[in-house]
Amino acid sequence: MLVLLLALIGTCAALCPDGYLQISRTDCYTIYFTNQTTFVAAEADCVLDGGHLASLHSYDEQHSLAGMTYGMNPLIGMKCDDEAIANCTWTDGSVVDYQNFPGGVPVLSYGGCVRLGSNDEMWYSWNCAAPTDSFLCKVPAYDDIVTIPVEMTTAEPVPTTPIDHIKGCPKQQYTADTYVFSPNWPSPYQAGVDCLYFITAKNSRKLTIQFEYVETNDMIIVYDGSDMQSRVIANVTGKNGAAVWQYYSTGSTLTLDFIANSTTGGKGWSAAVYNV
Repeated sequence: MLVLLLALIGTCAALCPDGYLQISRTDCYTIYFTNQTTFVAAEADCVLDGGHLASLHSYDEQHSLAGMTYGMNPLIGMKCDDEAIANCTWTDGSVVDYQNFPGGVPVLSYGGCVRLGSNDEMWYSWNCAAPTDSFLCKVPAYDDIVTIPVEMTTAEPVPTTPIDHIKGCPKQQYTADTYVFSPNWPSPYQAGVDCLYFITAKNSRKLTIQFEYVETNDMIIVYDGSDMQSRVIANVTGKNGAAVWQYYSTGSTLTLDFIANSTTGGKGWSAAVYNV
C-alpha cells in the first residue's frame, strides 16, 4: 500500500517592486513622470528603488519595453563623453554592448546624456542638466520563497521545478507615479483573469491615468475612488493606436477592475498613472 505524504516545498519566484514590469527573469522596469528632474536626480531616484537608470543590452530587451515607452522620451542610464561609443558608460557599471543611435554612433547635439525616441525606439542625446519629462528605471528582480503543497508517495518522489513567474494577477497596491498593466504584459495573460488595482496619489494629490493599449476583447473599469462602490469614470475597451485615452480622479485614489472577456487569454493592456 502506498503511503501518501503532504510536503511543503519552497521554491524561488522572481518578483518586482510595486509598479515595476518584469521583462526577464532577472530585471524589472518602470517609468517615472516628472518635469523637474535632471539626469543626476533621476539616477538618484532609481537608486532609491534599488536600481539605476536603465541600461539596455539588446534589441529584444529594448523592444520588449516598447509598450511602456511609446509616446514618451524617457532618460536612460547612458552618458557619453564624446561621439565615440567607446567613451559611453552605463550608470549601473555594465558593459556597453548595444546601442541604437541613428547612424550607429552618438551624435551629442544636445548633450552627453541619452533618452529614447517617443515612437521609433532610437536613442537621442539630451542635456544632462536639463529637466526631463520622464525617466526609465531598471532594478533586479528579487527572489521570494513560494510554499507549494506537493503530494508525494513513498513509491515515487515528486520532482520539483523552479517557477518562472507567478501566474494570475500582479500586486494590487500602487503609488503614483507608476505604470500598471495586465498580468505578464507585454506577453499574453492566462484566460479568465479578473484583477483589481488600487492606486494612491502621493501627498493626497489627484491622479490621471493614460491608457496606451487595450486588447479588443478586454475591459478595464475605472472607479473614481478606493473601491468598486465609487463612481465609474470609464469603461475602457478595445483601444489600439497612437492616441492616448486619459482620465482624471476627483480625489487621491483610483480603483481599476480588469475583466478579461477572452476565453483564450490575450496581450492585455498598459497604462501610466501619475500625480497631478
